[in-house]
Amino acid sequence: MKKYVLVALMGLANTAVLAQTETDSLQNDLVMIARSYGDSIILRWAPTSYHVWQLGNKHGYVLERWHAGMNRYERIAGPILPYTLAEWKAKTDTTDVTVSIAAEVLHGERAVDPAASDAMGRKIMAHQEQNNRLAFALMAADFSAPVSKALGLRYSDKDLKGHKRFIYRLYIPYAGEKIDTAKLYVDANHVYEPFPVREVRAEGKDLSIEISWNKPLNDQLFSAYYIEKSEDGKGFRRLNERPFRSDDQVAEGLLHLYQDSVETNGKTYWYRVIGLTSFGDEGVVSAVVSAEAKDLTPPAPPVVVTSKETSDHKVLIEWKTDAGESDHAGFYVLKSNDNVNSGFVQIAELKSNARSFTDPNPSAFRPNYYKVVAFDMNKNQSESMITMTLLRDDTPPATPTGLIGEIDSLGIVSFAWDLGKEEDLKGYRVYRANGRDREFIQITKGPIPGNFYTDTVSLTTIGKKVYYKVAAFDFNYNPSGYSEILALERPDYHPPVKPVMKQPVIKKDTVQLHWTRSTSDDVVRHILFRRVAGAEWQPIATLTDSASIYYDTNIQFDGRYSYAIEAVDVNGLTSGKSAPVNVRFRNASMKSPVSGLAGEFSKDTKNFILSWQYGGEGKFKFVIFRGEGNGDLVPYGSVPGTERQFQDLEFFLNEGGYSYAVKVLFEDGTESGLSEKLTVSFKN
Repeated sequence: MKKYVLVALMGLANTAVLAQTETDSLQNDLVMIARSYGDSIILRWAPTSYHVWQLGNKHGYVLERWHAGMNRYERIAGPILPYTLAEWKAKTDTTDVTVSIAAEVLHGERAVDPAASDAMGRKIMAHQEQNNRLAFALMAADFSAPVSKALGLRYSDKDLKGHKRFIYRLYIPYAGEKIDTAKLYVDANHVYEPFPVREVRAEGKDLSIEISWNKPLNDQLFSAYYIEKSEDGKGFRRLNERPFRSDDQVAEGLLHLYQDSVETNGKTYWYRVIGLTSFGDEGVVSAVVSAEAKDLTPPAPPVVVTSKETSDHKVLIEWKTDAGESDHAGFYVLKSNDNVNSGFVQIAELKSNARSFTDPNPSAFRPNYYKVVAFDMNKNQSESMITMTLLRDDTPPATPTGLIGEIDSLGIVSFAWDLGKEEDLKGYRVYRANGRDREFIQITKGPIPGNFYTDTVSLTTIGKKVYYKVAAFDFNYNPSGYSEILALERPDYHPPVKPVMKQPVIKKDTVQLHWTRSTSDDVVRHILFRRVAGAEWQPIATLTDSASIYYDTNIQFDGRYSYAIEAVDVNGLTSGKSAPVNVRFRNASMKSPVSGLAGEFSKDTKNFILSWQYGGEGKFKFVIFRGEGNGDLVPYGSVPGTERQFQDLEFFLNEGGYSYAVKVLFEDGTESGLSEKLTVSFKN
């Protein structure tokens, strides 16, 4: 029921202008709508939470009004409180279900007291109960004008004093916390005109009629609905005593659906729908729709007991059935020679007393699939299980011949053979082995159509050849003999093993590179590659197989470099690049460090302020390092090159104190050394 809180409030908002609050809050505590009847204005409101509802029940609601000629709001009602239990009994019809629901949720005993236990489960249960109570209260107020008045959620302003335009203001007179005030402009000239429920439809089902209407369209105007029925199109009676509303899960929330059970199929019934607004008003009667229930129940399905070949090479199908319906009209016999799940065509229509059928033209070389269908006067159908019959065939296809094929550089095998000419040829099975005298393994799941097959084999195995043979099968799965063996040679496409780069060594303006050579026997050379950060790989040297060291002196600028190496064999196959190694190369020169590093604790800001001096030029920033006590210095923060101070906002008392240092980092990647270390200790 928690969902109905939103449904009810959305109903209020969609029926009239949504109340505007005095604050800019995104969550209104109260929503209010109004409706003009010419000589009076009805106002309806609702709290948006259980907490606000309880405040309203305790302190009441104050309603004020402003109109032209006034310079202030005048109180016209309030505090408006819900009925006491005695007032419910005296002023309402307690035999009405809606009245009983509203009185119970307002005055009934709480099942779960949230203050009685600290257990989270109990608090969740109490919260759910509160939401349910509010939901039922708002639903009952939507369904009944007397209930909305008894709940203190309705007021009728009949003293209009000749004015037509008003601003109403509603609030709870409670100073304990800020509760949003609802304000609403109403023009009494816009007199309410009831609307009909639109897009009503009726559809006949088996012994029932389904009435549906557009949910999003009509829920803008109505909170619930009444459905009325007629057996002659003239006199209508109401089917539901309580207002009806289908769940949002029904028809994906796009339709309201109401199912009416009827006693007779084939008889016409008439229906109309009446909407109920949040003010308790009934709308205009919808357009009348009609439908008749239909017989949608098929006869009992037949059970095939026999499906066999006869002596004259026909197929006899026999079945039994429990179909005893008075409208049972007969049977269809359907056949397919293509697939057990498709391709069925009707080959016979028989009377209801038939229990067998003989197919005079079964296929001699394909499976014959049959099913028997019972049907009634309304063409409702039920099917038997599918049965299959194969005519006897002991003659196998011819042995396949003419096998040819090849293996490409990717290990893809393509081979073909001569296509057999048998009419009942179903397909071929393919077998493979790694040796002529080894066991052949079937590599097709079943007989494949056509005379071509593609396989994939590994090119890195020791064996140089792979062997294939083929057998043909007919539709009765009679096998031919095996074809002659086709031997195909694997191409030599074994790339060499990758060499392994070692960590470079930098000496002055030279990068020394070392690697472990490829272990493949047919390697003839190595190619060394270099990549500058952000650029593509470039070859920088071609070396003999015996080389394992290279000195890179062609370094153009400071920056990051990556190196990789690959091996090439006698067939021109490459190993691919090794895992790269990385190096940061800088000029030997170092920028000057900062000087005069000092610091002091600020009593005003409660943090530690570092300061220093630096006169360098260029684009740079300062990186601040900090360590715990005499521990390692690690990067801690940074400031632009225009600053000469840094505020440590996380400076806390500890046992070892802190150490600080500063480094200058330039835009081109060069940097200074660390400044002298500044140590801060705390006295006991």
